[in-house]
Amino acid sequence: MTGALRILVVDDDLILRRLMVTVVQQSGCQAIEADDGQEGLEKARELRPDIIVTDWLMPNLDGIDLVRAIRAEASDYRPYIILVTVLEDDGKLVESFDAGVDDFIGKPLRAKVIAARLRAAERIVRLQRENRYHIHELELYSEQLTATNLRLRELAITDELTGLPNRRYAMERLHQEWIGTGRRQACLSCLVIHLGGLKEINDLEGHERGDVVLKTVALILRKQADSQDIVCRIGGDEFLVICPDTSLEAALSLGERLVSAVRPFGARGPECPFGLSIGVAERRPEIGSCQGLINAADRSMYQAKRYGRNQVFGEQDRELRLIGGLARVC
Repeated sequence: MTGALRILVVDDDLILRRLMVTVVQQSGCQAIEADDGQEGLEKARELRPDIIVTDWLMPNLDGIDLVRAIRAEASDYRPYIILVTVLEDDGKLVESFDAGVDDFIGKPLRAKVIAARLRAAERIVRLQRENRYHIHELELYSEQLTATNLRLRELAITDELTGLPNRRYAMERLHQEWIGTGRRQACLSCLVIHLGGLKEINDLEGHERGDVVLKTVALILRKQADSQDIVCRIGGDEFLVICPDTSLEAALSLGERLVSAVRPFGARGPECPFGLSIGVAERRPEIGSCQGLINAADRSMYQAKRYGRNQVFGEQDRELRLIGGLARVC
């Protein structure tokens, strides 16, 4: 925000131009010269001076057309422009302001008046610089704050150990899917999954080993689930899979696939085997809320636990039967 300002002086009259250049240099600013409007426009585009002082009447391109050309540029370059003219015609002055002139210096030129106008222009330009600087700082702060808030939001809805969405996110997302599938009159199912044997692993082999098991199971669940499914960890040893546009039959097949994928890993530790008990439920007319859907899947999960680990239960018409060693309600 500091440093000498650059001032472009545009005038075809060499004597008047030299007078203004001298005043500019005495003010501590850097002077740039152009002897007609066209050269002034080219130097303005190339050098982007902070202030432009231009005569009105000049060959090739007069002062007003120079101002209009600069203001028409599609960029963030907005120099402070002072027009040098005889202040007699009110209509011309109005035209000048409408074209984008910021101030005037009247003829005949007087060094003290030029210096005073330049000091005023310099104050305004420096204030504009400070404003742009502070706006930039605010924008950076806003971006950082947004990124921080997003990160905090991510942390708030993510299970730290497994990296899966946590219970808070699961409830929010299930509510969204409940509304969306209801509007589309589409299927919605969910799976409540209990990881049996985790407590025994924690007690006998330590929580570090239990954490490895949790992360391994979480990775398997996420890998085996379909792309539209949302796999969440909702408790210490419980997971929830939300399955939009999925029927009970398809959700049961997913449950069986999850059990089959996890079972070999649980069998590797005969001292502390672990396995899944999965309850499945599909949205039905008598289920009035997304919490009711979870409750239905939860009931099915407890039914699965009654038959031991690596079982899948689905709740429909409450008739139980076993298929291929997997318990299902169909």
